[in-house]
Amino acid sequence: SCLQLSYVLNSLTVNNSNYLSTLDISNCSIGPKGGALIFNNYENYCHKIKYLNLNNNYLGSLIGTYIGKGLASKQCILEVLYMKSNDLLNEGCEYVVRGLIQNTSLLDLDISDNLLTEDIAESLSLVPRGLYIKGKKYSSSNLKILKINDNPLIGPLGSVTLLNGLLTGFFTHIEIENIGASIETARLIAQSLRDVSVRWYILKLSNNNFTKDGCNMITWALRNNKHLRSIHLSNFGCTSLYGTDEDGLLRHGVSINKAIKINLTIRELILDYNLLTTNACSNIFEGLIDNYTMKKLTLRGNFIGDDISDKLSEMLRFNDVLEYLDLGYNNLGPQSLMAVAEGLEINRSLKYLFLDKNKLGTGELHTIDPLVRSLCVNHSLLVLSLDSNKLAHDKVNKLVEAIARNNTLQQLSLCDNRLDRNCGLLLLSAYRFSTQLLELGLSKDDVGIEVWEKYLETYSLKNDLMKSYKRISSLSKTKDRIQLDEHKQRRDIYNKQGKLSDNNILSHIVDTPISGPSESRDFSRHYYNISKTYY
Repeated sequence: SCLQLSYVLNSLTVNNSNYLSTLDISNCSIGPKGGALIFNNYENYCHKIKYLNLNNNYLGSLIGTYIGKGLASKQCILEVLYMKSNDLLNEGCEYVVRGLIQNTSLLDLDISDNLLTEDIAESLSLVPRGLYIKGKKYSSSNLKILKINDNPLIGPLGSVTLLNGLLTGFFTHIEIENIGASIETARLIAQSLRDVSVRWYILKLSNNNFTKDGCNMITWALRNNKHLRSIHLSNFGCTSLYGTDEDGLLRHGVSINKAIKINLTIRELILDYNLLTTNACSNIFEGLIDNYTMKKLTLRGNFIGDDISDKLSEMLRFNDVLEYLDLGYNNLGPQSLMAVAEGLEINRSLKYLFLDKNKLGTGELHTIDPLVRSLCVNHSLLVLSLDSNKLAHDKVNKLVEAIARNNTLQQLSLCDNRLDRNCGLLLLSAYRFSTQLLELGLSKDDVGIEVWEKYLETYSLKNDLMKSYKRISSLSKTKDRIQLDEHKQRRDIYNKQGKLSDNNILSHIVDTPISGPSESRDFSRHYYNISKTYY
């Protein structure tokens, strides 16, 4: 297969073909020999390909020599290069870096998980400088996106050296997760976030040893940053004091609370697996009440307890911007479930809610009735995950009413909740006749093999119906476009011949949307008619 692909790619140079501009051969287990067969002549057809994905092929360091020569070519037009998990080592990456210094077309580079060390970090820091010969600049790099995750051997010194290089140039997307960075790197990042000339939009820093002090530096710097849109700070090696009232800085308050309140640009904040306590989460939710820009917040894998219920309910009732909330793998209990139910009755912005792997079903006074009532009136939620919450079958049975009355929920997951066969049949019946719910998560061990097979049959039917509906919709749109073009051509002909002088009437005819049969445009009716006949 590699030999045949090499023949095809070499033919591009002979036939001068312009048809192939994207090459995606990721996850193909090509290996070093296959990579040498395919790319030994890459320098001759690098002026054809704009997108090249080589992820997870374990090509070895030899592939770096071929790719580096192609990047150094003046005719190279490559814009996207993904080389994740290829065992490049320092030797192969060094050739790639040499080519990058002379390249002016590449915009996006991913060299994650390649066993790189701090030696290559120094070379990478020179890429934004461009190519200088005897003091004269010959070329400048246009690289905007750099991903160098999962290279822990880069270490504290290498990460500081690398980041110093990333401050120059025009980088907008930086991913340096799990590269062995320390508090010195966090201090440098904080200084950069205060610099108006640094225009980072996406910054992923998870799985580094920043400690509590380093993360406080970053979150304090976020207050007045006007460029950042997304920041990932998962598992940064802090203690449980981070974000609590005890972590406050005199009269200035808590850093994460102030950052959320004051910052006006961040849309996504990831704080998973950081030992955050209930008090820290309370400060985060308090900041969200006054925040009008954040769309996504994930707090998975922390120590958030059931005492957060009051602040959670208040946040859901008063925040009308947040669309994605992940509180999975915490210690939330029945009171938090009541708080979520109260918030969902009023909230009209939340679309994705994850509460899996908590303790929502524990407690003597536990009831799911408030959640059922809120789901019946909520018309914004699309995805709800309640996996592994010990809800029990006698309480989950009541969700059937919510499935029947809710008009927006598309995915509902109830895996590992101690359900039984009868509960599975009730849920399956509601799922079968729901026109909106597309996926229902159930465990085979809970509901039994018989119900599980019926569920798979129903799911495959719904999936096929959705595909057919999309195909019909696309065909009807194509037909409408063709008819509209014919109307416009007819209008131009009539105007030239002078047969129609009233352009207002003709423009009304042309601009009026052409609607097809209602069954083909409404999936609910389309599904109901077919499912009624099928069942």
